[in-house]
Amino acid sequence: MIKKIAITFGVLHLSFVIFMAYVIVTSSDPVAVNAWLLFIPLDFPISLGMFPVSYIFDGNWLLSSIDENGNYNMFRDINNFWVPAIYTGIVGTAWWYYLPILFHKFVLLIKTKKG
Repeated sequence: MIKKIAITFGVLHLSFVIFMAYVIVTSSDPVAVNAWLLFIPLDFPISLGMFPVSYIFDGNWLLSSIDENGNYNMFRDINNFWVPAIYTGIVGTAWWYYLPILFHKFVLLIKTKKG
């Protein structure tokens, strides 16, 4: 039973990540990448690891997000699109998969300590 709940949580989280990526990509506003900030409280405390990862893959020296015509290109924006998408898609989904399992083990631990 707990495994089904964990799979459901993981699939729901991954679906939300994919939906958010779709919303960001189809938006004409370059500030739409700020929608990834919704995952900071949603995936807390695991989401705090995204900040050091985004500093490692600083997009300024990897690839410019401005194309040759001077337009903002979402798919070239490594630091603001790809790092949050991949991090929340993998690490955040794993967090939501393991959260019910960890909670179940914690409850069992508390029950065995009391009894």
